[in-house]
Amino acid sequence: MTVLGIDTTGAFGSLALLRGGEVLELAVVHAPEGFAHEIFGEIEALLARQRVALSGIDLFAAASGPGSFTGVRVGLAAAKGLAAALGKPAAGVSNLAALASLGTGPLRAALLDARRGEVYGAVYSAAGELIVPEMAGTLQAFLER
Repeated sequence: MTVLGIDTTGAFGSLALLRGGEVLELAVVHAPEGFAHEIFGEIEALLARQRVALSGIDLFAAASGPGSFTGVRVGLAAAKGLAAALGKPAAGVSNLAALASLGTGPLRAALLDARRGEVYGAVYSAAGELIVPEMAGTLQAFLER
């Protein structure tokens, strides 16, 4: 299975092309003027470098946040639009769940800076089950959950 992953939730985004669980390429994308003007050109360039046709993508995945509201919408819309045009599936992936999947403990607390003295946070099991729901608030509020 070939997967195109899109993350436009922060100031620096990324694209990833995976095949059979192997990362073929990870490209960091900086779009200070917003990803809407950059994302499709970056996808085209990534696929060209890897000699993969857009029709060869089996699944389009996009980061579903938390993160920049506009950035989240751009990434999800790009994945959903490409998937719909090609009759392929699309999936949204929580940034916190993705971060937690990199852990090694039985419980995995994922935290991201939400700015203004707040965090986005959640706790997952090693199997990826949500133990403490995703939230935005102060670190103290997260620790009290």
